[in-house]
Amino acid sequence: MGANVNPELKIEVAKACHLYWEKKLTTGNDGGDVSLRDPETGYIYICPSATPRHVVPNWGMVSPADIVVTDIEGKAIEDNWMVQTVEAKMHYDIYKARKEVNAIVHSHALYSTVFAAAGKNIPPCTVEASFLGGEIICAEYAKIGSQLLADNIVKALGEKKKAALLRNHGAAVVGKNFREAFCASDYLEKLAHIAIMVYSMGFQPISVDVTDLRDPSLV
Repeated sequence: MGANVNPELKIEVAKACHLYWEKKLTTGNDGGDVSLRDPETGYIYICPSATPRHVVPNWGMVSPADIVVTDIEGKAIEDNWMVQTVEAKMHYDIYKARKEVNAIVHSHALYSTVFAAAGKNIPPCTVEASFLGGEIICAEYAKIGSQLLADNIVKALGEKKKAALLRNHGAAVVGKNFREAFCASDYLEKLAHIAIMVYSMGFQPISVDVTDLRDPSLV
């Protein structure tokens, strides 16, 4: 094991992968990914990339030994043959831009991806939007794993939002830890689902003023 690698954090990320699968935030294989930043070392604990040598049937089958540990520039800390997920650049750049963020859930969930496929923002039509930072912005399209994709999602998240959409792809949700990031992911799916149902009724969702709500951390 590499210097200062925390085995407990590898266990935590593997458990997050299992929760990610159980919550149906991915449809299988290596779709989407999660990561965790160790605030003490700055190391990133992240999902592996699927390769012919390392098949990923789904994230529910990942073990702590599968978790890749790198620095924030992507340099491997452990001397093993696995490499980080193809979207690692997006994770690194979010961490660089948002110092308070220590966990990222990049989901391919159903309802939020409907908006991503349409290239539309999700309106802040329920009080949960206050937790997410208001309207959910859909970033401009970019190829999977590209620098442009990372740039676009960092811009869409801005300085305070906890979620943003990747056009024709999925969503990136952030938090100070996995508990907060998964909570935000749940709120994102609920918000998207409700907005879709309101549109299906022939109405426009009514946006709430998130600045006029109680402390979003209490939602």
